[in-house]
Amino acid sequence: MFNSDEEPVKSVESISIYREYIEEENSRYNNFFYGTLFNDTIRVNVHRELFNVVMNSLKRNTVQLSPRVQHIMERIQSTNNIVLQHAFLFFSIATLQEARDYVYTKYHTEEQKTQIINYMDTYIKQQTDKLLIGGFKSLSEYTDINRVNVMLQLGIKF
Repeated sequence: MFNSDEEPVKSVESISIYREYIEEENSRYNNFFYGTLFNDTIRVNVHRELFNVVMNSLKRNTVQLSPRVQHIMERIQSTNNIVLQHAFLFFSIATLQEARDYVYTKYHTEEQKTQIINYMDTYIKQQTDKLLIGGFKSLSEYTDINRVNVMLQLGIKF
């Protein structure tokens, strides 16, 4: 469609579809795992916050970190590697109550909170135990399986 000046006229339908798409995406990003898996900004923010949760927990428990572990934590803190950031998320959830609490607070209804606690305490914990005994070929495989399962079990709209 063109108006008298030969400029395209925006269709009301296309604007409505775009608005609906944006609203749908925003509601998806409000889901902790969806946002963490598919939005770079959310992923980086979650990684930074979760890293601080882990470090604060270690300090409170007066855990003495070896120089090697200190070096690893410094590398994890400064990484931009998506696989490593997601692996850190899953591993933290499986091994640290404060990390599970951090994720738990991101959900609002009791049904969601119950489901997410069960999911973290069963599936993610089982996969992490499997990782620790050498049940995966690589950290990437562990991360990919957890990412796929999050989408299958919790869904996009959870």
